[in-house]
Amino acid sequence: MSDPSSYSNFTTMRVTHYALDWTLDFQEQVLGGSVAITAEAQVEGADVLVLDSRDLEISSMAIGEVSVEYTVGSSDPAFGAPITVTLPNKLAKGDSVVINVAYKASKTASAVQWLSPLQTTGKKHPFLFTQAQAIHARSFAPCQDSPSAKATYTSVIDVPAPLTAIMSALSTGSTEKDGRRKFTFEQKIPIPSYLIALAVGDLASKKIGPRSAVWTENIPELLEASALDFSETEKFISLGEEVCGDYIWGKYDLLVLPNSFPYGGMENPTLTFVTPALLTGDKANADVVAHEIAHSWSGNLVTNNDWESFWLNEGFTMFIERKIISGIHGKDVAHLNMILGYTDLQEDVKLFEDQKKMPLTKLSVDLKGVDPDDAFSTVPYEKGFNFLFYLESVVGEELFGQLLKEWFAENAQKNVSSADWKNKFISFMTGKVEEEKLAAIDWEAWLTHEGMPPVKNVFDQSLEVASTTLANEWVSASEKNEGTFPTTSVDGWKSLQIQVFLDRLREAKEPLTKEAVAALDSVYSFSSSSNMEMKFRFFLIAIRSEYAPALDAAVAFVTSIGRMKYVRPLYRALFASEIGKAVAVETFKEKRGVYHSICSNMVAKDLNVA
Repeated sequence: MSDPSSYSNFTTMRVTHYALDWTLDFQEQVLGGSVAITAEAQVEGADVLVLDSRDLEISSMAIGEVSVEYTVGSSDPAFGAPITVTLPNKLAKGDSVVINVAYKASKTASAVQWLSPLQTTGKKHPFLFTQAQAIHARSFAPCQDSPSAKATYTSVIDVPAPLTAIMSALSTGSTEKDGRRKFTFEQKIPIPSYLIALAVGDLASKKIGPRSAVWTENIPELLEASALDFSETEKFISLGEEVCGDYIWGKYDLLVLPNSFPYGGMENPTLTFVTPALLTGDKANADVVAHEIAHSWSGNLVTNNDWESFWLNEGFTMFIERKIISGIHGKDVAHLNMILGYTDLQEDVKLFEDQKKMPLTKLSVDLKGVDPDDAFSTVPYEKGFNFLFYLESVVGEELFGQLLKEWFAENAQKNVSSADWKNKFISFMTGKVEEEKLAAIDWEAWLTHEGMPPVKNVFDQSLEVASTTLANEWVSASEKNEGTFPTTSVDGWKSLQIQVFLDRLREAKEPLTKEAVAALDSVYSFSSSSNMEMKFRFFLIAIRSEYAPALDAAVAFVTSIGRMKYVRPLYRALFASEIGKAVAVETFKEKRGVYHSICSNMVAKDLNVA
């Protein structure tokens, strides 16, 4: 077994523990210190350890007090450089060695974002957060940066007072001396390097459940708003346990990050990172938390071997998330969520088709020489989900539920492949399900064929009808161009129903007329909505219609938030339009620094900007 995204030799020498000791210099924006790496021989006679790195400045490497030989290979922009450590002696299988590395990370480390006080919500203190998925941990520490190389970790984090450090681990204490604070942490459950996470800022927390707290910048109204929107967290965890088994991580905290965070959420164990874009005041977007909680089993506990089988992480997580949503809101709402997801999948498959990158629409994808970030899309999420939903429909909900629990119990703290899942499914179902049904499952088509799923699942459309009907009325009124438009109220509609309504308008064969877009905003005030999902969709509709009055608001939106789900499609839409092409490039060049490096690199590729 090897990982095309990692240089590391974890099959012969596996890192089992990292002891991080970091000092943060906010003035120079440098993370530095040391890491003591414990590695265990997986074969007889192992005498080389290969680590991943990217732009690290190593000052020394030693076993005890004795320096060890190492070489840093040639660097690749995406994958960094291998560090090959020559051990002084051959090790017997099962023997371990501890290598102490003193180093500092680059100011431009891709996993680390430093925010000045002005880039934070509070405007008083600097902020730092890390984002290591997929292969960015190698930019803040020498490590075996593969999902298959799971290790425990401890840490000592030295920061200036009054800042607080929190990590994807349990706190073991803190001290303060001479204007500096030290925080210590321990993660006893082995995790892949991409789940090592750190955030530092002027932070405050509030308890929201028996095993949960929410963290934000130290702004009382932000903390209260976050506590309100995420108040159902314990229900999500309990429902996740019903589906998957016991939650083993101890606590489950949430951190609401500043606007530049590039994702909706990141499932760091014990400490999920979320975007402030989720906050609406009515919990409308809080289901993202259900997704991150689902990762406590799928991804964090049972992990894909490599990024080529990412669907085993995200497809399973979407499946669990929708079980949680069903338990909280009902099956009809969960199915509406599935319908929205299918629309997202169609859009990404079409985008890859336009870019002539259809191989990236496979579930089992070939990433040799490909940066995993370049392959990121809804395909592993939604095509993976649709595969599991299909399998459940073949064997029945009860049997599939039993299988799922057994899958997580048997593979806890392990790595898995698509072949492992197929073998487990077939062995579990044989004798319980008719042979003909099992034989009819086309595993090859689902896993290795390009494009949309080979079977189109049927979802409950009861909540979609009103959305589609209203969208058709607006499209018809736009086509008639008589200046009369529907005024049907959507008060009482679920947020997902309004999103489906807007999606159907986006999918219309012809763009709405400019008059229709103006009327749409006049009736529903989407451009000023507090719900980012609605605002985002409205701006896509407006840009497609070349509706110039929305341009300034769309630009203000795309520069106020860093979540790639919104930022990338909006920049692409602007770039493809007459009214926005030049504005998209000018705006991105001017505001590039406000985005996380992962986001800015991807947008630069979308806009062909160097």
